[in-house]
Amino acid sequence: VREAIGAEAVASATARLHRRAARLRADAGAGAQEVAAHLLHTDPAGEDWAAAALAEAGRRALAEGAPDVAVRLLRRALDEAPEAPGRPALLLALGQAEARTGNPAAIDHLAQAASAGSADIRVRADRIRAQMLVLDRRTGEAARLLGETAATAADAGPGAVEQVESDLLDVLAHQTPPPPEYRARLEAGAAGERATPLAHLAFARAIGGAPAAEVLGLVHRARAAARRAGDRRFMHYYAFEALLLVEAADEAAGALREASALEQQLGSRIAAGPLAYMTSAWVAWERRFGDLREAEERARYGLDLALAAGASAVVDNARAALAIVLLDRGDLDAAEEQIAHLPPVETGPGLKETHAMRARLLALQGRHEEALAELEAELELERARGWVTGNREPCRVTLVRVLLALGRDDEARRAADDLLAVALRRGVPGLEGRARYVRAWTLDRDAALDELRRGAEVARRSPSPIAQAEALAELGAALRRAGLRTEARQPLAEARDLAHRCGAAALERRCAEELLMAGARPRRVALSGVESLTAAERRVADLAARGLRNREIADELFVTLKTVEVHLSRIYGKLGIQNRTQLAAALGADAA
Repeated sequence: VREAIGAEAVASATARLHRRAARLRADAGAGAQEVAAHLLHTDPAGEDWAAAALAEAGRRALAEGAPDVAVRLLRRALDEAPEAPGRPALLLALGQAEARTGNPAAIDHLAQAASAGSADIRVRADRIRAQMLVLDRRTGEAARLLGETAATAADAGPGAVEQVESDLLDVLAHQTPPPPEYRARLEAGAAGERATPLAHLAFARAIGGAPAAEVLGLVHRARAAARRAGDRRFMHYYAFEALLLVEAADEAAGALREASALEQQLGSRIAAGPLAYMTSAWVAWERRFGDLREAEERARYGLDLALAAGASAVVDNARAALAIVLLDRGDLDAAEEQIAHLPPVETGPGLKETHAMRARLLALQGRHEEALAELEAELELERARGWVTGNREPCRVTLVRVLLALGRDDEARRAADDLLAVALRRGVPGLEGRARYVRAWTLDRDAALDELRRGAEVARRSPSPIAQAEALAELGAALRRAGLRTEARQPLAEARDLAHRCGAAALERRCAEELLMAGARPRRVALSGVESLTAAERRVADLAARGLRNREIADELFVTLKTVEVHLSRIYGKLGIQNRTQLAAALGADAA
């Protein structure tokens, strides 16, 4: 009946009826969202009451994590009363909503809000606008904007200057080399116990080779400062990276869970920045301490979001994150496909280490001269940044491998010694284990075996399964080559099991081949039953067995609904069941 009546109704008449309904509900005290629902079906009429209702409904939608809805309502509010007294505040809210949805129109609306609004509105608008400029590769513009804003931010109230200066510090960190202004602001802010400068300092010390205890102390000071300031933002990017560098796995995971919960509440999309950070951060955590299969799924999801949002800088970061995971997984063709889309010279925000990952790919393909050229470009950037170790891509490991392949043994030995010296100074077991097996490549057989045994022993203290697997695999392979086939089997079997559990397919294949050459008959990897489940699949299975629905599982694990569905499909196949009602029994029977 409704469709039949609507088909014969004249649009203008329907619009008038909706406006009258909106006014009747407003006069009766109805909520802004109900009133706005009618107004969206009307044409602008220049009425302040209607603009106020639309604006209020838009702000509520933004606060409730629905930025798409907020954009529609706030634009309609501007059309309803273009010259309303609250126009700057309305432009600010619209720009904020557009930023969360990745709409580049946010930059212009925020600029209008800043030019026409109060000091407080100007500061808030410029901070969001600077973030959008960074994501659009316009880092220099963002730095100039925040520098100008900082000079007048005191008029915006207490804390405004510190907020703008913290944002400026984030932007200046993207420049290579970091300008003197960056170091000066960093030291001053850290001395004042401010969260963002302390987070930057923690990363700078970690990547510069400082002991792990010193780095952790700075991260804890940064988080304490944020709590004192009532800052509920996500864990600062540089503080999180510092935790990864010192292998603080549990603390990093806890911080990510808190941050993910906040970002889901805010409803930010990829181009807003925080969700891009969250996706790449989870990928980085899974790479080091979790499951590479899960990391690959997260990275692909992040790339899909970035492509949909159209923010070029975010797309590059997402591709880089995916490419590194694919290299870890041993899927060289897929990694090469992603790397081919990256700029030939690293540019823009983010610490992508493009040259380092390209060098690893070339080395694995046997193109060592080309790999060395990429490594030289990477190391030049890292020296300018003050790094003595890689962040996410271990380029110094690749360097030693390439130098040895080119017959430059003395240079390789010096590079390996330097890597070990840094590892010993930092006191990070995973890094030391890796440095020792790399140094073993440059030694004679007996000295190499001693170094590899020490490396494997140290790596066992690392929370990183991939670091443990690599060290054990190197030891087992060297023992096998030395003719100690029986002794080689135990570390090779352990390395293979670790590699399988964390999804390092290439390393798993290598260990299986070494075991065969060592005279072992390695058992087949479980293709069914609970033992065949990956770490990510087991987490989903346990939650589903407890009765959680798919959406609840996705919220609990901070993954997409599609990821949960894919995991459950694989779980059912491996356990030989058809639905979740059989899941608890299947898990219990297998365990028994």
